Amino acid sequence: MYTDKTSVDTQIFIKEKINITLNNSILLSGESLLYKIYNHTNSNSKSLLSKISYVSLRNERDSIIFNHKLVLNQKGTQQGAFFIPSTLKTGVYRLLGYTNFSRNNFKKPFSSKTIYIINPFIKTTNFPKKINSSESITVRSIVTTDTTGVKKSQNDILIKTDKETYKTREKITLSIDNFIKKAGHGDYVLSVRKTDSVLVLDSSVQNTNHTQNESIFYLPELRGELISGKIIPVEEKTPIKNKIITLTILGENYIFKVSKTNNNGHFFFSIPEIHQTSNSIVQINEPDRDKYKLILDKKELSLKKKTANTNLQLDPSIKNWLQERSIQLQIKNAYFNPSTKTTLKEHYIPSFYNTMGTKYVLDDYNRFNTMKETFVEIVKLAGVRKKRKKNKFVIFPTRDLEGKTLFSSLDPLVLMDGILIQEADEILDYDAKNIKSINVLEKPYRYGPKVYGGIIDIKTIKQNFRPKMQGDYIKELKIEKSLVYNELYSPDYSNTSLDRIPDYRVQLYWQPDITLTSKKTVKYFYASDITGTYEITLEGYTNKGDYKLLKHYFKIR
Repeated sequence: MYTDKTSVDTQIFIKEKINITLNNSILLSGESLLYKIYNHTNSNSKSLLSKISYVSLRNERDSIIFNHKLVLNQKGTQQGAFFIPSTLKTGVYRLLGYTNFSRNNFKKPFSSKTIYIINPFIKTTNFPKKINSSESITVRSIVTTDTTGVKKSQNDILIKTDKETYKTREKITLSIDNFIKKAGHGDYVLSVRKTDSVLVLDSSVQNTNHTQNESIFYLPELRGELISGKIIPVEEKTPIKNKIITLTILGENYIFKVSKTNNNGHFFFSIPEIHQTSNSIVQINEPDRDKYKLILDKKELSLKKKTANTNLQLDPSIKNWLQERSIQLQIKNAYFNPSTKTTLKEHYIPSFYNTMGTKYVLDDYNRFNTMKETFVEIVKLAGVRKKRKKNKFVIFPTRDLEGKTLFSSLDPLVLMDGILIQEADEILDYDAKNIKSINVLEKPYRYGPKVYGGIIDIKTIKQNFRPKMQGDYIKELKIEKSLVYNELYSPDYSNTSLDRIPDYRVQLYWQPDITLTSKKTVKYFYASDITGTYEITLEGYTNKGDYKLLKHYFKIR
């Protein structure tokens, strides 16, 4: 993930920064936080260097509520969502966005947005009779003014609706006219949401200082996520260079990687694959592995701890608003699943050695009680031999393979559910009835920095094997799955089957991927059962990096 800064000329690289757009800064439990991130340079032009970005929600004590890992698209953007559960307490939260490479940008290593979450389902004592505005953040009621029909002038970008006032559940037609042509071309977020009748009075001082070590250079994740670390010797003079490290991301379609340490004992794995699980195992693949300690680099962004808590006080004037919204949310979520969800795309990951080798599906044979018998009676291409009083797996080629004699002394790569096996007894002691298949590649195979004498790839029926080996040379870790955003639910009331279902949406529309050109953009959506004033927001960046924020208002009666 990073390297020694003294070995890198940092001036030759651009500076990355993340910009974030939200659907709202005041949210209740039961609502969805919707966001979009832009990966930019310091001049706000899009950066296509990093392929991975990270978004994290933190509470006032910097405890992590969620970490999202997002694969950036060809425009350097991505979107996500988080359904706010009823377990989150009322308070002040921060949404942080960054790339691994943006952490080198000391002016703006990350983007931070303050979010005020109110949980009406947990009894709160934050309705004080007297508000202390000097030490707290206060949410209070306001009187909204009539802003219906507010528009930008026609020498810019114009948002308009086909009406200024709609009935509940009526179809709404929204159009965007770009009168500045190329100067307005860009990437935008279109949001339609009911205006809040509450206001946040925030006099607190935000502390988002990054505990950055300036001697570290954070590498850009050019192809995929980087997993990195180092090994240190138990004894001082033990060499740490050119040591083999392996990584397995577990799952039916496991991911297996091999790396080698550099002069300083550092190693790196690049993971461009979209994996479906988070559980992973890293281990040192050396005969003298017990002479080393494996240390993995931390992925989370570290911030300086706050010295005082920020109290979110709820003014008594918002009680009626809060009660009404909490009832609406309970009804809405009783009829619908959370309005958005962040899910993993289904991706098939082929084996790193593709379809080579001979596969033995054990259900096709008469099964044997032990693994040793299974290899003797079924798996003719591999077996177990004693070497230096230890059991070792070997491969028996069926023909005189070219170059085989050059590699005959090399051990095969032995995997069990994708996990590197360094002690043959771990397999020999395993119940053979739980084995699904054994694949044997009988020829030498080079993978990354290491050449193996072949491959023995064993899969269990339940993919639940875990190694018994313990020591500082093997570590388990969680690698976040890549997340993608599913579209916000939007009903179609031309379908009469929805007539009897209540609709208490305040977020009528959210389209985080609006590409504005010289042509008119037209969108359609439906009003909900909640009357009031609604705000249309078009927010984003032009292709030249100029920030744009445009608004338009309409009413539902």
